[in-house]
Amino acid sequence: MPIQPAYHEILFPDFESQQVTLIFLGQDHHPGNAIKLAYLCHAQTNQVRSGDIVIFYRSQDEKVITSLGIVEDYVQLNDVNEIIRKVKRRTVYTLDQISLMARPSLKVMLFRLVRHFNNPVPLKYLHDEGIATGYLQSIRRIEDESFDKVITYGQ
Repeated sequence: MPIQPAYHEILFPDFESQQVTLIFLGQDHHPGNAIKLAYLCHAQTNQVRSGDIVIFYRSQDEKVITSLGIVEDYVQLNDVNEIIRKVKRRTVYTLDQISLMARPSLKVMLFRLVRHFNNPVPLKYLHDEGIATGYLQSIRRIEDESFDKVITYGQ
């Protein structure tokens, strides 16, 4: 899930300081401890489903995978009031910002932040390992083996 730096900083203001210190995968942690957030975008895909694991790639400046979450809901909405009801308490966007973004419609992904990676995964590693090719500019699915490599590198 690519995310531009300005939006990454809005969605994950605690990324730099690593204030979220949750433990993941086979250790003493479960997603119930996670932080609930909303990701708003104009992506073309409708393939995101509840329960999917998402990894966030900070594009443009750092070009690294930074964070991991679990999708709760992914819908396309065009009614600003419905969007606001859906994302309230999960986003720092103002009513005016959401109104501007909602034209003509907006994809809303509600998710739980599980963790930020201790070692953000660089684009070069993704290319070297065959996990991704080219620039990461749209939502894409990766294979389980590739996901395992990202998790291992990120810890």
